[in-house]
Amino acid sequence: MGAELRIDLPSSHNVITFGPHDPHKELRGIAHLSLPSARSIKSIDVEFKCVEEVHLSSGKEKHELLSERFNLYGQKVLEKGTHEFDFFFNVPNCFVYERHSHGTCHQFLYATVQFDEWIAFPLTHKLDLLFAAHPHGWGYIPFGESVQNHIDGLGPIEVAFNTRHLTVSCVIETTLHLPNAEKDLQIHGLRLSVEQSTILCSRSNPNLVEKLPPLTLPMLNIGSNKLTTNILPERLSTAYPIKGRYLARFPDDQLLRGSSFEFVDSAIKHQHKLLLEIWHSTYTKKQVFKARIAMPVRIPHCLLSFDSVLLPKYEDHVKTKQLRQNDKRDYAGIGKEKQESCNCTKTYEEAKAVAMSMYDIVSPIDRNTGVSNKEGFWISPEDRELTKKGDPPKYLYVPEEEHESMF
Repeated sequence: MGAELRIDLPSSHNVITFGPHDPHKELRGIAHLSLPSARSIKSIDVEFKCVEEVHLSSGKEKHELLSERFNLYGQKVLEKGTHEFDFFFNVPNCFVYERHSHGTCHQFLYATVQFDEWIAFPLTHKLDLLFAAHPHGWGYIPFGESVQNHIDGLGPIEVAFNTRHLTVSCVIETTLHLPNAEKDLQIHGLRLSVEQSTILCSRSNPNLVEKLPPLTLPMLNIGSNKLTTNILPERLSTAYPIKGRYLARFPDDQLLRGSSFEFVDSAIKHQHKLLLEIWHSTYTKKQVFKARIAMPVRIPHCLLSFDSVLLPKYEDHVKTKQLRQNDKRDYAGIGKEKQESCNCTKTYEEAKAVAMSMYDIVSPIDRNTGVSNKEGFWISPEDRELTKKGDPPKYLYVPEEEHESMF
């Protein structure tokens, strides 16, 4: 058996979370060198790199955004056995993992052992890192926002979106409230989508910015846009208010990428909107109309899933094998790498269970209506008013500045 080299991270996982208030983090690790016999060592080094590639219409740009080398050992003889060498790098919070059809940004550690011997090949080992931007730095990412409007044919309407932990591939709740609906209202169909806008920036030419066509990704389709369907229940009294509730899941990271944040320096930037379309008509007007409600939303990366909240912080020391023993699923974005914390590896029922707070989390979902298991429309005779500004909050909220445009 020949010599072996590997890199371990004391924190036990390679997902490193950065927040707006963490300008730097110390990336610590251990290089393990196993020798079956004494060897003369010329050098042992570990490199940390961040490489970005962007495909613009003018051509491909590739930049090495970070490149640091840590020398561990050199010009000595090491005896037979396993030797451990500690290393660390100070990592800025401005670069995150990105994988897109128009480019990538990835971070990795690369260890090299050069032997001071005749005809001796170097030993190498590469460890991919996954850097993710967290809007708060750590913990749950609650989202609960509502919008009110008056739409011809529907009357006053309130639409709310809510989830306990917002990421790519998570399940989100959508509720609708029509306190004074038209007496002969028919709702033929609903469609909930997420719209992704992407811009590409050139680091070689700051004036070169390209905007890709928006990508609309459906999440929920109920009914149709035809007069022949009606998804509303019958009302004993046409004056009764109407409420509705549906669960939908964001697409996985093959299509939906995490939103961009101000503290991140990336040549590939993403912005998102939730789009709710309602096809409706009345018996007196036999024509289908479409109402469209849009809400800006920042969707963090799927690496920041519910599981990642339960993982120890990177700074906490946990034995490496702990995660490896529990890691049974493939991470969709890396291929050969496995990562327990990715939200895309969950089934719909697992993701729904997180949204419904079945893991000892206080649930914000429909806590006022008492219909947490109901999906669809129903008659709600007592709910005749929309939420007022001074009312106790029905939904979790995100500070207003979270919705400001990044572009």
